[in-house]
Amino acid sequence: MQERAFELARASGLIRPGEPLIVLLSGGADSVCLLDCAQRLDARVHVLHVNYGLRPGSDADEQFCRVLCDRMGVEITVQRVALGEGNLQALARQARYEIAERLAVEHSCDFAAAHTASDQAETVLYRLDDESWIVDSPGMKEFGLAHLEPQEIENAFIEMRPLLGQCRFRNCSHGVEPGCVLQGAVASGAVRPWRLKLLQQLLSERSRSDRPW
Repeated sequence: MQERAFELARASGLIRPGEPLIVLLSGGADSVCLLDCAQRLDARVHVLHVNYGLRPGSDADEQFCRVLCDRMGVEITVQRVALGEGNLQALARQARYEIAERLAVEHSCDFAAAHTASDQAETVLYRLDDESWIVDSPGMKEFGLAHLEPQEIENAFIEMRPLLGQCRFRNCSHGVEPGCVLQGAVASGAVRPWRLKLLQQLLSERSRSDRPW
């Protein structure tokens, strides 16, 4: 299974030799497999482990990840998070990806996560285009944006949040409008061009979903 995962990861094009990549490591077989694939494909790996402290074995998982990274010669960042009330699984997922996004911005790279599918360790990475990819989610048949407001989509780009609402025009699509703060941030190097392009594409898709035809 691990060799199959390795071949899929190599074929996906997500893990590129010599390029930085943050790997989300829980300590489970799936994430360990992803880490192994990333190292074997010669990515410049930085590991992120998030400890929610939700069960007695949480500290043991953290220690396992620290020891594993030490043996593999990989730098690791460990974040301890206290979750509020509500759906703990959803809160944990949100916290994990928000931390990963911040770390990705800090390291000017992207991050990859893995999961178990059908009780087997499978790390399946799909390349969508030159700048986009998705980690397989079993059972996901459709992804839409109609349920999201444009502001919710914009807020998903954490490096842009401090700039939102500062454009000259209230309904700025962050394209060719004069006085677009996000375009200025790209020009200054504060925001990566492909991130703004992705936001523009998502906002465009969201706009089309409002049409009655």
